[in-house]
Amino acid sequence: MFLGTCSYMLDPLKTYFKKEGIPFHNPYRRKRGDWNPLHTSGTSMAERLQRFLLGHTRGYWLMPELWDWMQLIQSKGTLVRGAKSEVRDSAKNEHMMFDPVPRSFLEMLFEETADLEAAYQGDLPWFIQHTLSSKQKTLRYPKRIAERFGVQALQHDPQIILGTGHSVKGGEADVVYVFPDLSRAFYVDYKKDKRGHDAIIRLFYVMMTRAKESLILATSERLQMGVEWRI
Repeated sequence: MFLGTCSYMLDPLKTYFKKEGIPFHNPYRRKRGDWNPLHTSGTSMAERLQRFLLGHTRGYWLMPELWDWMQLIQSKGTLVRGAKSEVRDSAKNEHMMFDPVPRSFLEMLFEETADLEAAYQGDLPWFIQHTLSSKQKTLRYPKRIAERFGVQALQHDPQIILGTGHSVKGGEADVVYVFPDLSRAFYVDYKKDKRGHDAIIRLFYVMMTRAKESLILATSERLQMGVEWRI
């Protein structure tokens, strides 16, 4: 668990985790999309990527699984006319939705030049190449995770929790990293009166007591100055 006093102070960690393909989340604040990039209110990009890879790991797709990832595919040069409508309607058909999709059905949907075999092999470069340009940026993070840790890393909750002290009340982790920087507003409250001082102390108490085994308290290069603390 990585904790800070303010959400914006966690931005460098979020950027690093995404760049390196390291899964993270905050199960106590599901509505914070930036803390839960692998989860959305609907079908997430990570889940759509999982559905695509099932063709290789399991050997076939069910119709709803096929529709989940085919929505991301660009039609021009990849799919025949009306292919997406055909799959969308079939995914809603209760007589078809639980049966494996025949390869012969897929061959009718994809252009001959689309290399359907690469899709069956779970080829991630193929998937990226044929994904709609508007979706490729969102796809990068789950793709990096799958490449680094395997698709199973997308199927389970991340082991890293990221958030502020206020966001994880009641939560615990084996190892907790606490970043002690204060925003200017927090620092003013801390110095102004006893009430502000005590509120900051309580916040740090909450953060430090989330640790079950190890607590790592980061230090600041400007701790002595107090105003512009920096990790």
